[in-house]
Amino acid sequence: LTPPRGRPIPVGVFAAFPMPLSSSQPSTHARQRARIADEAGLAGTRPDPVLDSVAHLAAHATGAPTGVVTFVEETRQVYKGATGLLPALNASRETPLRYSLCSNALARARPLVLPDTAADPLTATHAARTVHGIGAYLG
Repeated sequence: LTPPRGRPIPVGVFAAFPMPLSSSQPSTHARQRARIADEAGLAGTRPDPVLDSVAHLAAHATGAPTGVVTFVEETRQVYKGATGLLPALNASRETPLRYSLCSNALARARPLVLPDTAADPLTATHAARTVHGIGAYLG
C-alpha cells in the first residue's frame, strides 16, 4: 500500500483457516505505524472497501474462508479489510494484541507460515487459535 504521500504503510495480510509472543507494551515501531496510518486517513476501525477486496483476494488465493488486512497498533490489531470474519469480530473490527498473530509476524520481520497452529509451539495455546479458531496462518 502506498498512500498519496508516497510512503508505504506496514500492514499484515493473512488468510486464516478455522480449525515467546510479542509484548503488548507500546513500541516505537507501533507508534510510527499508527502515525503513518493516521496521516494516510486509515486510522480507526472503519472498514476500507479496497482493503476488504484485498482480504477477499487473499482468502480466495489460498482457499481459506477468512482473510484480513490488519494494522497492528500499540495495544490492538485493527481489521481494515476483512472477509469471512465471525459476526462479533466483523462488527468490532479489532482485537487486543493477545489475539494477534500478525504482531508476531511483525516482531519476526519475516513471513510467518503456520500450516497447523495446534502443532506449532508458538500458537498451540495462543488465543487466536483457542478463542478464534485460527487453524492455519500465513502473514
